[in-house]
Amino acid sequence: MAGLCRGSQRFTHEEWNYSNNLKYRSAEKEREFAQGLQNECDRFIEEAAKRTEKTLRDVDKKIEQRISDIKYWKSEVNKKLQDVTEETEKLNEYHIRLKKALDATEEPLHITQQCILTREGRTGIDLVHDDVQKELCKEVEVFKGVQSLLQRTLEQTKEQLR
Repeated sequence: MAGLCRGSQRFTHEEWNYSNNLKYRSAEKEREFAQGLQNECDRFIEEAAKRTEKTLRDVDKKIEQRISDIKYWKSEVNKKLQDVTEETEKLNEYHIRLKKALDATEEPLHITQQCILTREGRTGIDLVHDDVQKELCKEVEVFKGVQSLLQRTLEQTKEQLR
């Protein structure tokens, strides 16, 4: 038993207090450092949250502006589409009217040509080139000119309708 009490080094109460105070001060410094680190982390977290909120507000504002711009341009495109649709419908109507006008020139042209043929079927002194003959020839030229103009206009409307 005598060896049991002597084997390890023994310290005095003052040494123990001194060692204990060193450990206490060291632990207190570590705690203060940890508290400072915790405060700094909290501050960084708060700053990051504020920056995130500001960025989110900015992004939301930009998205709202973009949505507003898109709505505006969509309405403009819809207006133009409506205008184009109306113009196309009108052009279709004009195309139909041009066809009818072209068809309407056929009968008077045919009648005028028949009149010329009938006059040329005369014999003798009745075969005369008078003002009536001249006017009938002019009328044929006018009808053919009108038909040519109507035909070109029809082709242009077809091209525009494509």
